[in-house]
Amino acid sequence: MEKLHSTLPLIADQATRPNAARDFTAAFFALYEAQAAGLTKAQQETVDRFLIGSAHILEPALPFLDYNLSDRIEARLASGAQADDWPIICQLRSTLEALKELYDLHLPVADLIPDDPDLDQALRDHAKGATGVTAPKGFPDSHWWWAQAKA
Repeated sequence: MEKLHSTLPLIADQATRPNAARDFTAAFFALYEAQAAGLTKAQQETVDRFLIGSAHILEPALPFLDYNLSDRIEARLASGAQADDWPIICQLRSTLEALKELYDLHLPVADLIPDDPDLDQALRDHAKGATGVTAPKGFPDSHWWWAQAKA
């Protein structure tokens, strides 16, 4: 949570947003992963407070984060991603989905981060040659890209 709190002002500022995106999205993935694995009631309350308190700050930044994450995924796919890239690609795609899932109660995420069928098709196409990886504990089946690759 500390990393999210410290990068939130940087994500809010258009001038610093591009440089802060990697740190923020990595911290957000870690938060989602911890939540999926199971949090205590107190920890979940802290997460809920963060989501509620940060929603108005993130609303104008979500389209940029969508672009940033999608661009990073597409760049790895276009560069002929190696087998060890697949877990990173899955993490980036899950971060995008986590932003949608966790802010859905607080923001119009369908408008801010629209579905991208072309990105998902590119993942499916690339997964045919990738090594399978296990999704982190507790991740929902909607994060299909983890299991898409052939083990």
